[in-house]
Amino acid sequence: MKITKLAAFILLSAIIFACGKSESPAGIEKFQTEQNDKQITQNEGYVESIQSLDSEIENLKALLYAKREQIDFLMLKKDSILKGLNQVKISMDQVNEKKIDPGIKGVNLKLDELKGQKENIQEQLNLQKQEILLADKKITLQEEEKAVYTSQRKVLWDKGAPPTDFEKVDSLITGIDKQINDQKARLKYLNRSTTDLDEQIANIDEQRNSLSTKIRSNYSAQKIYEEFSNEEKARLEKKLASVDEELSTLLTEQEDLNRQLSLQTGDKSYLQLKQDELDGNKRLEQAKLENIAFENQQLKEERVERNKKIIMVFIIIVIAGLLVFALYYIGKKRKSKNVKQ
Repeated sequence: MKITKLAAFILLSAIIFACGKSESPAGIEKFQTEQNDKQITQNEGYVESIQSLDSEIENLKALLYAKREQIDFLMLKKDSILKGLNQVKISMDQVNEKKIDPGIKGVNLKLDELKGQKENIQEQLNLQKQEILLADKKITLQEEEKAVYTSQRKVLWDKGAPPTDFEKVDSLITGIDKQINDQKARLKYLNRSTTDLDEQIANIDEQRNSLSTKIRSNYSAQKIYEEFSNEEKARLEKKLASVDEELSTLLTEQEDLNRQLSLQTGDKSYLQLKQDELDGNKRLEQAKLENIAFENQQLKEERVERNKKIIMVFIIIVIAGLLVFALYYIGKKRKSKNVKQ
């Protein structure tokens, strides 16, 4: 009996020993979780900062686009003023060289010329006003169309549709947004141009009134041309100075916006680099942790296999011991029986 108890005790001890060695990699999992949480927090910080910079960069680009439009418009206006100044000079040279009728007939020709200019500008103005009405109608229709697609998108969202279902409607919305922005840019240009044309018509009316007044005052044609040219030259030079001043301000603002855009773009590039670096470190750390986990799993499996072998050996030993004991017991019984006989 003592041998049996001893064998059972050894077997039980081996099983307990084997179970005790089957450790779980809880420490590694905890470390991995902590590292992941830390990296996620850092990554979220970079993502939020980059998104904020993206928004600021887009705003700066929109402001820059508007500034460039204003600068381009003023450059065209400046060219027109310079052409006007050149025309004044040519007219005066023609008067001095007697190439223009020195009498009132020559002044009347100038009045007719200004009248023709006004009619051409008025015709252009009327066409642009029609274009403005058309652009307004297009924007209204496009916004109504966008509202339809936006409603469709909301329905898909409420239904929990997969991302692929959103692709077509998102593409349509993006296309409509571009068309609306293009029309709004066109409308802005037309409104500026219309204002400029109104100003040109007002200037022509002023010039014709000035000429008519001088004719009624019995000025000589030479004096009328001289005064008219001097007035026109002064007006255009004043207008040119105003345009130059406005251009200088806009160019300074454009330079400042470009500088801000450069700084913001640089900050974004730096943050993007840091995020990429963090992602790279995360992948490297993840690979290390996966390698450690793999090695631990292998050790665990080897330990389990070894424990199985140990238990098997002990079981074999116990069984062998029991067999020896059984043979010993049977032999002893036979020997005792033979002695009695």
